[in-house]
Amino acid sequence: MRKISFYNGGIFHILNRGVDKRRIFLSDDDRQLFYQYMYLFSDSRYENREGCTELNMLRIAANQVIEVERDPLVKFFCFSLRPNHFHFFIQQVKDNGVSLFLHKLQKTYSREFNKSNGRSGTLFEGSFKVKHVESEAHFMHLPRYIHLNSLDNQMPEWREGKIKDWDRAQKILNNDPWSSHQIYSGKKSRLPIIEEEFIKSTFSSKDQYFNYLKEWATSRIVDKTERDFWDYTLEGW
Repeated sequence: MRKISFYNGGIFHILNRGVDKRRIFLSDDDRQLFYQYMYLFSDSRYENREGCTELNMLRIAANQVIEVERDPLVKFFCFSLRPNHFHFFIQQVKDNGVSLFLHKLQKTYSREFNKSNGRSGTLFEGSFKVKHVESEAHFMHLPRYIHLNSLDNQMPEWREGKIKDWDRAQKILNNDPWSSHQIYSGKKSRLPIIEEEFIKSTFSSKDQYFNYLKEWATSRIVDKTERDFWDYTLEGW
């Protein structure tokens, strides 16, 4: 039974991975579908009982033309879609918002993934993992922790603050389209998922944001207990 209670205004780090550590994204098409579902299912006004693909596409296309009025279940501060897991940094804004959103997202994506790949059964390992963000220090650290996950495959030494070639690391981050790092670094969001006011209120410039990432990835002097706290998320993954 989950020990954490979700409440309106509560801020949470949500993550989940594939069952047996399997990949949950096999292609960019998979990631694009998941990203679209993030947009659609985080809106309490969304209704598509038949799961009509055409209706979903119309809703998404409408956003490119006009500012669509939304009533969010949750607010997104950042996200990252990794090959076998995902990270969300979100705030609940409606009753049961986190649970309703995650249930719809994982259930629908799993069904479509299985259909496309000729498989059956569970895709995700349990419902999801969650960490309640209770301190300002953890709140301020989460964006870089989540975004720096993009370095895991090529430069995993970021976790110990041992990155030597920051220019290469920054290039890897900039070339990952499936992370909100893109919006933090000044690129236009494809869908209005991220709370951009949070970015503006936290970082006065792109340089400040990049220095914030660099500090963690290249510095060995960061307190070890703080690093250990963040390693809980992917321990054994």
